[in-house]
Amino acid sequence: GLYRSLNGGSTWTLTSLQNQFRLFGRGLRYHNRILLPSSSGIHITDDLGSTFSSPASPPLPNYDVKTYGNILIACGGSNVLQSSDSGNTWTILGSGIPSQLTVYCLHVYGSKIYAGTNNGIYRFDPLTMLWSNYSQGLTGTLIVNDIESTGLTLFASTYQGVYRRSPSDSLWKPTGTTTLFNDFIAVDDILFGAGIDGISCSDDGGRTFR
Repeated sequence: GLYRSLNGGSTWTLTSLQNQFRLFGRGLRYHNRILLPSSSGIHITDDLGSTFSSPASPPLPNYDVKTYGNILIACGGSNVLQSSDSGNTWTILGSGIPSQLTVYCLHVYGSKIYAGTNNGIYRFDPLTMLWSNYSQGLTGTLIVNDIESTGLTLFASTYQGVYRRSPSDSLWKPTGTTTLFNDFIAVDDILFGAGIDGISCSDDGGRTFR
């Protein structure tokens, strides 16, 4: 289940999200609302976890939720969905991701959206409203756990390790780091990765992690 603390972690209490609830990725704070992606869709709280609600037709399964301009975007099986009413209702955003795939993660970079799937990366162009394959250079098992960026460089965590790609690159390039990271987060120019071996960080553009 999901626990919450109102005193900086000194004590914890179980919320109404219990039993088989499984949280995926990081929750999103959106205005005064918190959205939690999970195996059973998106769970929403407007009172810091005292109560939760879910959309009538939630994105399933939901592995990630992000902001994109003034809307929300979320994974929903083989689709990326959008919401213009703070997550109450959802519609499919664009087309082009094959129906047999599952979207695991999302990353917003400028006007583009990058979706990591169980078979590569797809990029969304808001001008055409189409998703196109952006996996050039990725090898082996193409399951993408997370995508992040520092500066002008994108990073992708796969089962083969970490790849990087800048705007001038036509291919993803391996960084040499073979650690499997489940989650990335960028703070200024430092990239942090969390995996089965703990937390590592890189301050040289993802070339090395320590």
